[in-house]
Amino acid sequence: MARGTRRAWRVSKGSTRSQIARAYHESKRLARLAAPEVMQSLIELALDPEGDPRVRSVCGFGVLDRAGVRPTDFEPDAGANEGFDFNPRDYTTEELEVLEAAPKLMVEKREEKEKVRALRGDSR
Repeated sequence: MARGTRRAWRVSKGSTRSQIARAYHESKRLARLAAPEVMQSLIELALDPEGDPRVRSVCGFGVLDRAGVRPTDFEPDAGANEGFDFNPRDYTTEELEVLEAAPKLMVEKREEKEKVRALRGDSR
């Protein structure tokens, strides 16, 4: 171990490790008690439209960090291939007939259910 690396953890004269541990735990307890008010003030500073933009930025990052929101890298081409590309020329006549029949079947089933509900008096 390099010389002097433990200097920050040395106990000063006249205090014991238990006193330091007690002070540490007491400060953690006080921080937990004050956390809701501190978070509220962070939110207010982050949303203050007339505040300094640097303060707003730091407070905003602090609130989002503690809320578990993490930034993501922006990829401009990531959403380019999303969606359904339908080209009827890619299908045979028989396949197009099946594709046309499916929505008709769904509409018929929905209409049947609505008729049954109307006869029963259901409002769903």
